[in-house]
Amino acid sequence: MSSVAVPNAFLCPIRYEIMIEPVKTDCTELSMFQRIYNAIFVKQGFEGHVFEKLALTVWLNENSTCPVCRRKVNKVFFDKKMATKITQQFINVSEVNKTYFEKVKKDLDEDLTYLDIIEKNILTSFSNFDLIKEYLNGVFTHPKQVFKEIFYPASEINFYINNDNLERAEKITNRGFNRFSDPFSHKKNDFYRKIAQAYLNRSYSEMNLIKALRILYKVSYWSEETEKNNFFEEICCIAIRFDRLDIAEYSAEKISAYSDLAKREKCFHSIAKSYINKRFSDDSLNKAKIIATHKLEFVSNKTEILNLIALAYAKNNKYKDGFEVANSIANPVSRWLTYLRILFEKI
Repeated sequence: MSSVAVPNAFLCPIRYEIMIEPVKTDCTELSMFQRIYNAIFVKQGFEGHVFEKLALTVWLNENSTCPVCRRKVNKVFFDKKMATKITQQFINVSEVNKTYFEKVKKDLDEDLTYLDIIEKNILTSFSNFDLIKEYLNGVFTHPKQVFKEIFYPASEINFYINNDNLERAEKITNRGFNRFSDPFSHKKNDFYRKIAQAYLNRSYSEMNLIKALRILYKVSYWSEETEKNNFFEEICCIAIRFDRLDIAEYSAEKISAYSDLAKREKCFHSIAKSYINKRFSDDSLNKAKIIATHKLEFVSNKTEILNLIALAYAKNNKYKDGFEVANSIANPVSRWLTYLRILFEKI
């Protein structure tokens, strides 16, 4: 895969990887004539630098300037021209290129770094005229479908959920309901929860877990905190079962310590034990130690995990590391019992 040659023009200046969803900023300075011409004849109305959308979203979360030229960014649009070029001049050129592109897209979709901001919209909103034009295009191509989705969205969303077309159900839900039928977005939130649950009910895949997490980020209101905690606990349990402990940690972090500390504690305790039970490595035991010292609140759980970590080091002849972990056990009786067990392992 690494031997695939990607043209520099298709590489994101932030990630140094081929762009999956290219977006363009308005940072390039144009002459008055160029600005007038673009305003009349070019839909975007400006020229600028092109980036991967998620990478630029992370950047703009902390900065207001372009990563390349450092000029202020006011507008961001999806760069359709660049997306077409990538498809025609890279993806369609060979099967190897297509496979490479799909792998990069999969890695980007599954990268938990971007999960917190994946639904943050940095794109400049379309005008009402553009939205009307988009609807009209849909009406001319699929009149019955568009009519139902606009006037009977609830029944259409349920139809697509029941037929496992969750992407389409999400798209209709994103469009939302009118202000009279759903003034506080309760229906919208309910359907997001249904879609997330449908992803969890599918046969296991990492992508389904991440999609469920992504959908839950769209829920703007929870009638009960318990329901939210139950969702994240379910994702955490599935992730532990299939050894995706990074997703499990991420989900456990979202369980509220105020409303359901016991549930959060149980999840982190299970994750720490899973790290310890993995094939021995300093990295896994360090992750378990971080959870024990920073995430677990109950002294009994902390003591148990630190004791298991210390013994894991001792069984692999790393006695010094084992004693160091034992030193961090707060209860003096448990600490000395752990010392003795390490010494027995040494003998």
